[in-house]
Amino acid sequence: MSINTIGGNPTTPDQARTGRQDTQETGNNSNATGRGVANQDNTNSGESVQISSSAIDLQALEARIGELPEVDRGRVTELRNQIANGEYQIDGQQLAARMIDFESQL
Repeated sequence: MSINTIGGNPTTPDQARTGRQDTQETGNNSNATGRGVANQDNTNSGESVQISSSAIDLQALEARIGELPEVDRGRVTELRNQIANGEYQIDGQQLAARMIDFESQL
């Protein structure tokens, strides 16, 4: 006996009770969370996957983050301690020059 539902919910009474689908019956792969994952063997089945623009944006952002340099945690800790102890000296001339350079790049 099959129960048809909308939105990819369970389609048999057993699936409705357990909240999961049997991969042998549906032909879909599922991961540990029970969510379906793409089946790479279905290249000729006519199935297609569309990625939302949000997912594309997230992928681009993830790639950009991967390109960022590593943080030197030792240097950050050293500077944090200098600031906390009042030992960090700020060169006003150098700061002003860098601010002007930054503004001119915008």
